[in-house]
Amino acid sequence: MRRRIGVPALCAVAAFVAAGCAIPTQNAPSPIAPSKVPFGLLNPHPPTTTTTQPKPSSLVPVKVFFLVCVVVAGIFGAFTVAPVNWVLLLGQALPGALALGSLWLSEGKRAVVQGLGAIAQ
Repeated sequence: MRRRIGVPALCAVAAFVAAGCAIPTQNAPSPIAPSKVPFGLLNPHPPTTTTTQPKPSSLVPVKVFFLVCVVVAGIFGAFTVAPVNWVLLLGQALPGALALGSLWLSEGKRAVVQGLGAIAQ
């Protein structure tokens, strides 16, 4: 019978790596010099805006792309199985199509068609 040493050896390696990754070993917190505080966290006047994300309306083509991927994957998966797998079709393609339809209703036809046009390019 062969011994399995993979899991204990992996745990030992993880322990050695964790010990060498500057995990603090003191019992009390150590102070940081103000000049070493990163990202301007000591700045008394933070910036007025903290978001760098685009407006949600500009993300419609991304949403359309991934929902079309879900629908196509559901249809392809359902019809490539020997007997048609209706569970896959109803469990993946139908919710994707419903989400695409709700996106159509919430964002409007123009935004969704532009998203489809971005996919076709």
